[in-house]
Amino acid sequence: MSYDDTSSVCNIFKQSNTAQLMRDCVFIVWDEASMTHKSSVEALDRTLRDLRNKNTLMSGCTVLFSGDFRQILPVVVRGTRADEVNASLKRSYIWPDITKLKLKTNMRILSSDQGNKTFADALLRVGNGQSLTRNDLPNISTKTTSWFQERAILSPTNDQANKINDMILLKFNAPTKVYYSIDTVLDAEEAIPLSN
Repeated sequence: MSYDDTSSVCNIFKQSNTAQLMRDCVFIVWDEASMTHKSSVEALDRTLRDLRNKNTLMSGCTVLFSGDFRQILPVVVRGTRADEVNASLKRSYIWPDITKLKLKTNMRILSSDQGNKTFADALLRVGNGQSLTRNDLPNISTKTTSWFQERAILSPTNDQANKINDMILLKFNAPTKVYYSIDTVLDAEEAIPLSN
């Protein structure tokens, strides 16, 4: 489906079993809707209206959109931040008609599994913009190479990666050293010409 098309519908033939299922359906759960391009949701709306011959939002079918808008926005190929925001469900014509509910109980925290509780706490801190802090990093100067090989810190931008690297370097109990490289070709015959 082209996300620029404001008239697209789902590829469901009216006489198909899928169409009959969509006509019989009374409740749809759409998980991670916060990461879905609004055009996909709008295509479902147009499809349900067409299949059910009823010109109301989602043709009267109850749709539960779940998701966390603190997470990533829909992907827009070669798009700007503004394009991604505009692609969000919050920018859809259906948004004003959606009843918004907020879950208040974190079920992972209620679990007896300490690993789940730790993970849930970390997720909340990331979602609230409170992570990564200096306290999240163990005493890394005592860790082995294999410990580092089993871990990764993901960063959305080079600027953030540089800040995280600087924070981690401060944890080492040794002076930092800078090593410069010189890129040369040992054999001029094997050099690959690069154009500007």
